[in-house]
Amino acid sequence: MLEERLVKLCRNIINIIFGGIIIYLWLLCGFSTCYMSVSEHTYFVKDYFGFHMMLAGMFCIILLLVAKKDSIKNKLCLKENEDFLVKIEKILILLILLEGFIIVLSFRIIPRADQSDVMYAAYALKNGDYTPFQKGGYISECSNQIGLLWFWYILSFVFGDNNFLAFQMINVFAVAILYRQLSDISEILNLPKMYRIIVLLFGALYVPVLFYTTFAYGNIIAQMLALVSLKYEMTFMKQPKIRYALASAAALMLSVAMKENSLIFVIGMLIYAVIKFMEKKEAKIWVLIACMIVGVFAQKCFLKNLLEVKTGEQIEGMSMWSFVAMGLHENEDFCDGWYDGSTFVTYEECGYDVDEQKKTALTDIQNRLEEFYKDKRYAVRFFSGKIASQWNNPSFQSVWINQTCGSDVGHAKWIQKLLSVKYADKMTRVLDTVQFLVLTGVILSLLLPKERTDDILLKVIFIGGFLFHTVWEAKAQYALPYFMLMIPISFKGYRQLVLCGKGCSSFRDVADLMGKRNRFGICLFVGMLLFVVIINIRFPNNPIQLDFDAEIYEQYLYNNTSDKIKDGNYNIKVYEEPQLIISYSVSENNADEGIVFVDNFREELRGNVRLQDVGERVHIQFTDSKYYLDLDQNDERKGFIHVSTTNTDNTLDWFLRSDSQDWFLKKADEGQHTYYIIKGDSALTYDEENRTVRLERRDYGDLQRWIIE
Repeated sequence: MLEERLVKLCRNIINIIFGGIIIYLWLLCGFSTCYMSVSEHTYFVKDYFGFHMMLAGMFCIILLLVAKKDSIKNKLCLKENEDFLVKIEKILILLILLEGFIIVLSFRIIPRADQSDVMYAAYALKNGDYTPFQKGGYISECSNQIGLLWFWYILSFVFGDNNFLAFQMINVFAVAILYRQLSDISEILNLPKMYRIIVLLFGALYVPVLFYTTFAYGNIIAQMLALVSLKYEMTFMKQPKIRYALASAAALMLSVAMKENSLIFVIGMLIYAVIKFMEKKEAKIWVLIACMIVGVFAQKCFLKNLLEVKTGEQIEGMSMWSFVAMGLHENEDFCDGWYDGSTFVTYEECGYDVDEQKKTALTDIQNRLEEFYKDKRYAVRFFSGKIASQWNNPSFQSVWINQTCGSDVGHAKWIQKLLSVKYADKMTRVLDTVQFLVLTGVILSLLLPKERTDDILLKVIFIGGFLFHTVWEAKAQYALPYFMLMIPISFKGYRQLVLCGKGCSSFRDVADLMGKRNRFGICLFVGMLLFVVIINIRFPNNPIQLDFDAEIYEQYLYNNTSDKIKDGNYNIKVYEEPQLIISYSVSENNADEGIVFVDNFREELRGNVRLQDVGERVHIQFTDSKYYLDLDQNDERKGFIHVSTTNTDNTLDWFLRSDSQDWFLKKADEGQHTYYIIKGDSALTYDEENRTVRLERRDYGDLQRWIIE
């Protein structure tokens, strides 16, 4: 009896904490949205809760109408036809694979930053270069990457060194398996078989996960393995067979090896196992627990020791506390709590002594906690912003991942547009609605009467991910695996709505059903309504209405989108003196560069520049030459404009990729052929004295207007 009460208490605590987090994220998603710039800066922009509620209401009404109409259900094949559903499942899995392959093969994204560091370390390990493993080397500092390093190492023997395309192809298969696991989990949660199809259909349409197929960093593979482990643990609790326990432990071990963030799944699954043991008194559960713990620790020790033996270097890695300290820092470049490089700096300052770095980090953490304690409003502002930047970014950085990496091919027009700032903004707005609908489904699962289903495991892991990344280094990509766990729960909530709609013919029936069978749900609903009313009253440091970057974000969009102009040959004329046009001459000392100046128009110079749209950006190439209008990176502050031969979009040397040749055209107020040629907050400006052009702070004056015709 005592254990039953303890289990009930644990479940209630988990549901209350989970409900509180979900309601907060739901309101956050309704009132504001986080957009990410190409430079990884987060903008907090106002959203419209009423609009989202209207869309969610319309979606729910459509579901109820479909549920009421048997003819519609039959046409949609909602009745259980096993053979037909299996065929649809296969088609959708093939569609997910096809989409993934198209993205990987057409984007041809080349790894950068940590991705390339791990890839190079595997190459060095294979060729006997142990520099990355010596003190100050990348793996010596980031020992959490050892599992991923060995994956790259093994991959190189099959597909060759640095074959990131093979890694990305494996990601595609991992995505298909990932959604298959989610569909299996939905069935374990007693959802009808038709919901397996809905999960896979969601996977075929949901862009963020598909975009991560280009990310050769282990995230997708680790999440897939974690879901395999999670599915087998849930299956084990229904059918306690040792093979399910071993399968769950093995998948979990590999997931943690790929990404140590999967330890959150480990802790959640262990908590779930203990709760189930108290419920069932099944001794085999301890076998599962033992296999999980032994497997996770054994792989870590084995892979680390194997690497130390092979390289002859002792690998400690940075203190994990330094990542917590970094997660408490202010960060104006990206967002509070995001990466700022302090982990590497303090590790070096401490002489690569992990214990010394731990002491430094703990002191830093203590100081920050004291600041938060003394200034509660500042603490609310800091953590609400940090949480929102991760959980309220609807794309979860998936677009940014592909915007900032180089490519070894010239992107097709549709890819250039898809990855442009303009279309990234549109995509984020659509995904914002999708996120709100998913969270609404989770809210419904808490509010409405339901069948007894064991979704407590998903909730425990979600809570763990939310709390962990509240203090850890922040990135929106870290939140995606936990958001995906909400998919089966969300669909379960919409199913509960459909079932309630079938059984209710009046509002009295609804109230009676809610009151008798789900008192917790009705209390939660009333509390939500009161909170929405209160939150609409604006007050300082409002943790929900984070909209203080709206104007800055609009300026960012303006600076990074072009007004349409047809690709073709033109002259760029000085606005006040149309007989003068922009021209160039080649440098005597360097045939790859030249100077830009203003010349008198002559017939032979007609159409002397070619404008080419490259995804909301414009490249300005001088006709019949290899020269492009370019901002000299060494003299950027002086605004020195020159020409360069490097075509940044089509070069095979990805490390030469630069935005120095990216320009944006904005129509001026007067005349359809009058434009500003801008870059950031600056614009191309006519220098009357020297008869040349410079990049000056944008003032929209006549010297910054150009006639393009």
